[in-house]
Amino acid sequence: MRRSSALGLSVTLVDTRADLLPFVDREIAGLLRQELGRLGVVFVANDHYARVERIAGTPPTVRVATRNGNVLEADVLLYCAGRDGNSRGLGLDAIGITPMRADCSRSTRDSRPCTLTSTRSAT
Repeated sequence: MRRSSALGLSVTLVDTRADLLPFVDREIAGLLRQELGRLGVVFVANDHYARVERIAGTPPTVRVATRNGNVLEADVLLYCAGRDGNSRGLGLDAIGITPMRADCSRSTRDSRPCTLTSTRSAT
């Protein structure tokens, strides 16, 4: 089993897209992928989960079968969907900040970062 020297555990990242962080500058995303690979992170691109199973035992583990036929077994599964911050309930409106709408990567094609907008003047 391949272990990441920095994290002390095996990490496999399954991404539904061909490129890691497609909204980030390609050179920066490439360097990130290169460094994570150097640390032992394994990348599986263009794949989706098909089935997730809990495997009984002490401790229990998890098995993930992907649409492309990969079968991954692990102690822990972290599933992430999206990258939008959850700022509801933080009271940002009380200090004059309005978060941009979700999915700003599609609405902002000119490489500007997603930002928060303020209704207050900077004084």
